[in-house]
Amino acid sequence: MADLRAQIMAIQADSTLSDAEKAKKRQELMTMRFMKFAPKDEEDEGKENGGPAGGSEPATAAAEPEGTSKAVDEHLKCAMCMDVCTMPVTAACQHNFCLKCLNKWIRSGKKNCVLCRKPFSRDFINNPRINTTLVALIREAKSGGTSTAAARREKERLELEKNRPDHAKATSRAKKTGLANAASGRLMVTCPTDHFGPIGPEYDPEKGRGLRVCDNWPNRLDCRQYGAHFPHVAGIAGQSDRGAQSVVLSGGYEDDQDHGNWFLYTGSGGRDLSGNKRTNKVHDFDQEFTKFNAALKTSCELGLPLRVVRSHKEKKSAHAPDPANPMVRYDGIYRIEKCWRKRGLNQPKLMCRYLIVRCDNEPAPWSDLDQGDTPQTLESCLGARIRELDGLPEDQKLGAGRGIKCVCAYCVREEGKIKDKGKLSKPEREKMEKDLRKLEKWYDAPVVDYFDRSKTDTKPAWDWLPDKKCWGWTCEPPKTGQTQGDKKSAEERDREQFLKQYVCCHKKGKKTHILKDPVTLPCGHHFCRICLEGLFKGSGTDVARSSGRSLRVKKVIKVCPCKGCNQDVTECVNSMQVDRGMGEVLKERMAKLGLEYEPWQLGQKASGSVEGAVKEDASAAQNGVAEEEKEQKPIDVLADQFPGVDRGLIEMLLADQDGDVKDVTVMLRKMTSQPSSKKQKTKA
Repeated sequence: MADLRAQIMAIQADSTLSDAEKAKKRQELMTMRFMKFAPKDEEDEGKENGGPAGGSEPATAAAEPEGTSKAVDEHLKCAMCMDVCTMPVTAACQHNFCLKCLNKWIRSGKKNCVLCRKPFSRDFINNPRINTTLVALIREAKSGGTSTAAARREKERLELEKNRPDHAKATSRAKKTGLANAASGRLMVTCPTDHFGPIGPEYDPEKGRGLRVCDNWPNRLDCRQYGAHFPHVAGIAGQSDRGAQSVVLSGGYEDDQDHGNWFLYTGSGGRDLSGNKRTNKVHDFDQEFTKFNAALKTSCELGLPLRVVRSHKEKKSAHAPDPANPMVRYDGIYRIEKCWRKRGLNQPKLMCRYLIVRCDNEPAPWSDLDQGDTPQTLESCLGARIRELDGLPEDQKLGAGRGIKCVCAYCVREEGKIKDKGKLSKPEREKMEKDLRKLEKWYDAPVVDYFDRSKTDTKPAWDWLPDKKCWGWTCEPPKTGQTQGDKKSAEERDREQFLKQYVCCHKKGKKTHILKDPVTLPCGHHFCRICLEGLFKGSGTDVARSSGRSLRVKKVIKVCPCKGCNQDVTECVNSMQVDRGMGEVLKERMAKLGLEYEPWQLGQKASGSVEGAVKEDASAAQNGVAEEEKEQKPIDVLADQFPGVDRGLIEMLLADQDGDVKDVTVMLRKMTSQPSSKKQKTKA
């Protein structure tokens, strides 16, 4: 022990070393001293003998984890193995150890901290708890502190695509034939699943041609592989806050009207498909502009391009593929011009309806022209009168005052029936007249939530470019996974994640704040030192009994303040220490993210009397502590409290504990109590 003290004094007297280097060397000496008698595992013995088999190769030192930050290397090292903690465990004295090193230390029969010699509690020895907050900090430091989740998911997706077959096929577990239990083939395009607009050659690494009009596939699973429409069941692909990327016309609703260059489309939902109602065709509730319907409406408001795929199941349309040759076909880029809600022809509930017009640079599959759509084509489509919108006021009706003949399928059938009215029998004429009255009544049904994009001042994102004489983007295309109104960078998302993760457990979920001078309780919860002191202020450590033996006292049991946690934290609170390693790493992480260290705010202004009172109390407590420290230096306070101890020893202990007065006070109390107890024994 005398040699160790002499070495520590020599390090302290060396003027060439900085304070941090002196503390590091003292810690290494103490670790070597206390780990000398610890039992060795088989792995350690093998390393000392030159490898697992005891060869002659020399043992190499453990390499530092790659990419770790300076604060992690200095402050989150295990006090026993001197490497960055793996599965870190925090003791009541706020010193961190590897779980494996701690178990090895306890198996050797030692139950005191390596650094401060404070004894471990029985609960901590029996059940040490891994500090998940430190694990997250170390993981972020190793990854460089940037958002790598999206990049990791994309890498995993690409690796998964390599192992998939070229075409969809049924799995080995499928009990029925067909594609009901089929596994999707690999994607032939590299664009993300939320890509807007046409898929060009840059997304087709194998063929270099991209997605072209008239491309067809035998089924929806093969269509998915080439990016025309990624969902293999749903008819709409999109997100409510970003817009829709593609739709499929497959005859799902009888109200759909397909006229090639424009069509009326019905939204999703409205049917109760629970239990055995999978074939229910009657709507049980109104369709709302939510989910996929909201995605289509967002595309209508912003004028985003929409990929359209027609299926052979659309048997009423003359522009769909022939049912005799089953296929799904890509028909180009469209744009949603209007949307509204109206009761269905044979449905009692409201349905979301959309007017979708073609605006592609390639000719349509049914067109004999050698060019794509033009602004004149768009105007002619918008000029067609749709009788479905007769429920609107006169000034809002589509084609009102233009004298344009209605070309919808219902009107065509109506005209044909009127012409052949004289050839029909009386029952047939009565049925026809009944159907016509029902149709006229449906025409006049009110239209709600009507939106016309052409009547707004916003320029569509996909429009005709006069200088290039083609259709294209008038603005920057939406980025993948990024909302239109919230363009957050990776640093901003990291900052928000930090502000949500590393917070004090005091009032967590309500008005919380970032950790300041963190204290880790045995239950794994983290508190600011000021918060923890305020929660147990005035509770005391023990209560004297009013009767009986005067020397017997009753201890005050203190439990964790977190809701639902009844862990006894009396020992940790009575001798409260700060986890300085975690605090330093948090400061470094905040500096990289550009955050100011404001412990009583979470990126928002303080509001309400409760938060204001907490902030005032905290600032008052901090000011009070600062004033007390200014009045008298720590070494003077300890010298007055322990007059029999050498002042140089107190100064050395303060430097060793980084100026923590409480730690030094505990150590000095133990040192001064041992001689007095020996003297009492000799007198007895």
